[in-house]
Amino acid sequence: MPEQHWYTSPIILTAIVLACALQLLIARRLADGPRMLRTHAGFAAIGIALTALGHWLPTIGPADGMEVLAELVKVGWGVLFIRIVCIALFRVGMPALGIGQPRILHEIVFVLACIGWCLVRLRSAGLELGGIVTTSAAITAIVAFSMQETLGNILGGLALQLDNSIHLGDWIVVDNARGKVVEVRWRHTALLTPAGEVVVLPNSLLMKAKMTIVSNAEYPLARRSVGFATPNHIAPQEVVAAIEKALGDAAMKYVARTPAPDCVVTDYENGSIQFAVRYWLLDQLHDARADSIVRQHIYTALRRNDFTLARPLLDVRLDADAEAHDSQLREQEIERRAHVLAGVPLFARLQEDELRRVAAGVRVTPFVKNDVMTRQGAVAHWLYVLVSGEADIWYEDKSGERHFVSTLEQGAVFGEMGMITGAPRAATVAARTHATCYRIDKESFEGVLRARPELAGELADVICQRSSVLDSVIAADHGTPHHDDDNLLEKIRRFFRLPAID
Repeated sequence: MPEQHWYTSPIILTAIVLACALQLLIARRLADGPRMLRTHAGFAAIGIALTALGHWLPTIGPADGMEVLAELVKVGWGVLFIRIVCIALFRVGMPALGIGQPRILHEIVFVLACIGWCLVRLRSAGLELGGIVTTSAAITAIVAFSMQETLGNILGGLALQLDNSIHLGDWIVVDNARGKVVEVRWRHTALLTPAGEVVVLPNSLLMKAKMTIVSNAEYPLARRSVGFATPNHIAPQEVVAAIEKALGDAAMKYVARTPAPDCVVTDYENGSIQFAVRYWLLDQLHDARADSIVRQHIYTALRRNDFTLARPLLDVRLDADAEAHDSQLREQEIERRAHVLAGVPLFARLQEDELRRVAAGVRVTPFVKNDVMTRQGAVAHWLYVLVSGEADIWYEDKSGERHFVSTLEQGAVFGEMGMITGAPRAATVAARTHATCYRIDKESFEGVLRARPELAGELADVICQRSSVLDSVIAADHGTPHHDDDNLLEKIRRFFRLPAID
């Protein structure tokens, strides 16, 4: 009867067919499947060569040596089979069923299966495993003691993933490290920081230290806080209202609109009131950029409302002529403002002293991109002169739909009807770019009109002559003109309580 070889066993042949089928599935389903196919084919070629060597050349060396070679070949074939099965199970089968699993679990199962296979082959070779384990207990204890840190990292990584503490893509904070989890391996967990650096943390540290999960797939938003302070003579409720209105109206990149940003008073310190703006960050990678955008809106909102940031209480003036110097700078600024106003058609008919009087009451109001400058329907008795930047006009019809009207450029005036007649804003104006405006209140202009009531008629003529795209949009929506030119002069006189001119 011919000798039966192990590789002709039906079980072995079935395992070979199964391994080939799984390898073809891996090659088709995974991006790195073709590379795996080439690697496994190389190992299989080496195994076939060694198997053929043991079959055809049994007389080359001692019989014991050929038996050892045969056992090593069997171990190698078993490891290759285990690897193919593990890849097919963990990287193809379980994801197809929607079962998530950590990579480290795949690696640990593969190693344990290989160790088990090696023990089975040792027992088949006639070795008594119990005796080996008993006699090597001292060596095992020494090795375990020397590798306790490594074992702690391995077990820590396995525990973190098995209990779903962290996942790939989570943003976490551990000690002074903050970043996105990009890799969980046997020994470490890797974080990608917003600065583009990769921080490697031992898994044992994650098990011991306090870890904060900033955001994950279930809760992608994370709240951040930006602080600032104002002098204590400014009412905090006014600051809170101004900041929350400005941030609520603005569309800020990387900042969530819902939940809306809020402003809270955090403390009173050294003659100042401490505030914090709390907002929800959309993208953790751009935390510093979002903080910067929020700070810009805070600063311009404070300036628009004539609020200042807190300064140190100790203010020492070393210049004896500081008051005279400040007065000179003030006069120069008024001259510059008057020169700008002289180029605006609405104020071109004012005399030099009248321009200076209006310029003295001007309030510089900065806006950042996307700030709402005026809102349709609001009542505000002032107008804006656009000194720098651009602004967009938007009209909301009766159905609530917004329509783009036009873009205002440097030197444009808007909101004049609110200042000279008290009428509500006819449209919404939003900053297209960072912009600076001169805000002229009714009070600043009222003295000029009372001194020269005939200016009311001239202003009415200028406003009526201005061709506005907005007038046609409003007329199409309401069926009537934006304003009645015949009654405009009367509205101006009534609003400023001017006497009638014969």
